[in-house]
Amino acid sequence: MEIRGSKYCTKKELIEAMKYAGRFGVAEAARKFNIPPQHLTYWYRKYAENIDRDLIDHIIEYKRTHQSDHLAGYTLYVLIKQFLQKKYPGTLYEDGGWVSLKDRWIDGFLQRIADRERSLISDEQILRQMNQMNQLPLLLLAAELLKAQNQSHENERQS
Repeated sequence: MEIRGSKYCTKKELIEAMKYAGRFGVAEAARKFNIPPQHLTYWYRKYAENIDRDLIDHIIEYKRTHQSDHLAGYTLYVLIKQFLQKKYPGTLYEDGGWVSLKDRWIDGFLQRIADRERSLISDEQILRQMNQMNQLPLLLLAAELLKAQNQSHENERQS
């Protein structure tokens, strides 16, 4: 997601305000940078949700490719840190950003991963069921065609 400037601030000011908001809160950042709180809240949430969604998809893909059902806390921490440094540089707290990887956050993140995996599994099951239901008319049609072919062969033999 690209952050763009607005009538309230430039792109650079908005990024600085979001970093400040990560440390001190949105209301304090809005006061300091003279940006309406609702504007800063919108961008802060939108950007954070995109990072979260991309990160969840990355971890799920990692688990699929490495055939791992469970990730240890430290392994997950390293994966998250590498992903954020590569795809969203400057967002980690130690790099001057607003994302702080604490144990409580990682626990909540594990729950969001589990929820997303459950929804993906249920989506796959629904697709399988729909696929099976769609195959039934094809099977019936194939059976009718075979029956018609058999009857035509019998008619040819009789004549």
